[in-house]
Amino acid sequence: MIKKYQTRVPNEYQEVDFIYNNYNQKTYIDTGLLSSDLYDCEIEMIMRNDSTTTTAYNFNGAYESGKTSQFGLVATDNNTCRVSINFGFTDAVSVTGLSINSFHTIYVRSGLQKVDNVTVGSNVFGTLNSLPFLLFARTQIGAQDDKQYCPRQSIKLFTVRRNGEYIRYMLPVKRKSDNLAGLYDTANNIFYPNQGADTMSASTNIDNYVWKSIPYKVYENGEWVEYNDKKYDNGEWS
Repeated sequence: MIKKYQTRVPNEYQEVDFIYNNYNQKTYIDTGLLSSDLYDCEIEMIMRNDSTTTTAYNFNGAYESGKTSQFGLVATDNNTCRVSINFGFTDAVSVTGLSINSFHTIYVRSGLQKVDNVTVGSNVFGTLNSLPFLLFARTQIGAQDDKQYCPRQSIKLFTVRRNGEYIRYMLPVKRKSDNLAGLYDTANNIFYPNQGADTMSASTNIDNYVWKSIPYKVYENGEWVEYNDKKYDNGEWS
């Protein structure tokens, strides 16, 4: 029997193209990492700015004066946005003129920063705080609230590598039992749901399947005969 299996997430979850928060909703995902865990790591995120508000950043990470670890996008007008990256830098790395309606890949490590695979900085990590590193929000100290939530953004992927090995490989999913949106970490087989007070949404389903051969036997003409060349899909043989 050749049966169809999802390739990247367990059957309890449905992979989706991206997850997003609605305007000014209190949503966030705790990555289980502290900012100080990221000194020797490579961080990559595929995200999109969905807000036209020019005064509110979609910041992800953690903020403490002089020890900031965050990146985010903000609108500059109705058509473009800019990215800001700061990991204990004296001056943040800033890139302007990005499309406001497109996904952008942000890559960060000490000594190299890229946006859409173009090098935009070579800043070395400074002192990082020991606050939880969040997505769709940032933890913060020295501000009125303990979190600053993203006005509206979408995330396709978040990864962290240390010494070439993924310690986080987080894909957008929804849990089938209750449609709860979140990120599934295939590096550790852990589901990270939205932990905020408001609801996070999932986009269209992605079907990443592979056919796997499973030998099976059929009793024919008084004997068992082994087969492995038929497909069983949606309750039917083919």
